[in-house]
Amino acid sequence: MIQEKIHVGGLNFDKPKPTVSKKKGIKLGDICRAKSEMFSGWLRCEVVKLYQNAAMVKIIACRNPQDDVVQHELDDVAIVRIRDLTVLKEVS
Repeated sequence: MIQEKIHVGGLNFDKPKPTVSKKKGIKLGDICRAKSEMFSGWLRCEVVKLYQNAAMVKIIACRNPQDDVVQHELDDVAIVRIRDLTVLKEVS
């Protein structure tokens, strides 16, 4: 990931990473509904980290019971596309 440098008074700083996605307005801590290729149904999850086109989410619950095995193997963490996320509850 390319990070911009900020030059202030002869000091160099890395530009802080955004905590809000510009594409859909998804923020860290939002409760979302997501669809992933690894699961057969929808996931209920919490956004943990944002990338340019994806988000790392902590899985709260799976819609289909057979997905619980996959959830356990992934330790309740998955990477999903931002376009596949739908915000259910926003964190203020």
